[in-house]
Amino acid sequence: MRATLVIVFIACVFACTNYKTTANLNVRAKASVSSKIIKTLSIGTTVCVNSISNGWASLSTGYYVSSRYITKVGGTSVPADNSGSSSVSSSNTATTSGSTKSSQLGLTFAKRDSPNKGSRGSWKPDVIVCHITEGNYAGAVSWLCNKKAQASCHFVVSKKGEISQLVPLNKAAWCQGLTAANTKNAKSSIVRKRGVNPNLYCVGIEHEGKWSDCHGCLPDAQKKATGKLIKYIALKLKEDYGVNFVFDREHIIGHFEVDPKRKPHCPGENFPWSEVINIAKNA
Repeated sequence: MRATLVIVFIACVFACTNYKTTANLNVRAKASVSSKIIKTLSIGTTVCVNSISNGWASLSTGYYVSSRYITKVGGTSVPADNSGSSSVSSSNTATTSGSTKSSQLGLTFAKRDSPNKGSRGSWKPDVIVCHITEGNYAGAVSWLCNKKAQASCHFVVSKKGEISQLVPLNKAAWCQGLTAANTKNAKSSIVRKRGVNPNLYCVGIEHEGKWSDCHGCLPDAQKKATGKLIKYIALKLKEDYGVNFVFDREHIIGHFEVDPKRKPHCPGENFPWSEVINIAKNA
């Protein structure tokens, strides 16, 4: 009887599947972003997963990691719990439904990799800056992924509600850079107070459109997508940085509030701030 029990116990311990981390990943005591961080795994670390549910992978150690950032060894990217999926189109753009949270929000991103990005240093992103492309969606995405542009943003939202992510949230996009000396001219109190390049702590969202058309107004599909995108960003900032994002006009601002001299009409006087913020809060 004892020998049988030992065999059963060993079988249970090793009934897990190997995955590798695709980013530096926090190991938590419980399946929650508010749970205690036990340690941080480096990218490429192998972990043994018992099960995956609601965006969390249960490890053989008894702890948990986000299932978005693990890939099955010798297989394709998770999602064992149907929390997301990915594919690559003929244009080499990866289309993904993201983590469980983005799926629940009904968001789909076309992922592109802009070379125009840098380190955030020790700063955590906690401000979202909205822009207008002054051109069409495809053109904006293409140009911001061109090294010659020397500019980028984290996301571009089309009039139809399509979204492209060009820069990961852990990197600084080149979309509202200022020298420390010029921050004193900003309308945003946060930008003035911090007195450093706002790219270090901002997330940039470009919106397809031209200011001359309607001074920054957004069609319903674009408005809805932007609100949900802001909610997604807030959830990711909480998950990755422990940042409790604030849904207000102090933390969701326009480029004109960062750089009023050079960008006085970005994204425009008719940008629907209240509606977008309400969509984000209720998403």
